Amino acid sequence: HGKHASKNTRAKHKVSGEDAPHRRTIKTGVGVGNKAERALRAKQIRDARRVEILEERRASRSAPKVIALLALNDRVDMRAFITNFAEAAGVADPARVADAVAEAPDRPCTFDVPRHRHRLSFLFARADAPLAALETIKAADGLLVVAPCVAGVAGDAMDADGSDEALGNGHARGGEASSD
Repeated sequence: HGKHASKNTRAKHKVSGEDAPHRRTIKTGVGVGNKAERALRAKQIRDARRVEILEERRASRSAPKVIALLALNDRVDMRAFITNFAEAAGVADPARVADAVAEAPDRPCTFDVPRHRHRLSFLFARADAPLAALETIKAADGLLVVAPCVAGVAGDAMDADGSDEALGNGHARGGEASSD
């Protein structure tokens, strides 16, 4: 031991005696794991937030898919159909979508479908104005044709020529079949 050793240095290497200090534990990364876990968690939160912001920007900038809605006849309850469709798509307020289409059928109603990360716009194609409906359908990306589904209504089962032969009646229904 050196010429100028301190009392502490001399006492450190004594084998016995009351002055012998307790053996210190060697730090083997105590607390390092917690620090690494905190850093990893913070990085994951930053990355998740970044991805969320990017998806939000992409969704808001992307053009919506335009869907034309065409009711086959007047018995179709379009408000109920739109509400059920929006509800199945996971829209937060499906009644709002149905109300928007009902209030202004000539304007598109755009909404987000979070489940599939899409934006849709509904355009109502009026069956009573065939040329206007055709123009609406041409401008749309897709077409939803809505037919009435009512159980127990016998008037819906007709052949192509307008007769009730599908029901077994065998007589024509009011002469000519209408071309609506």
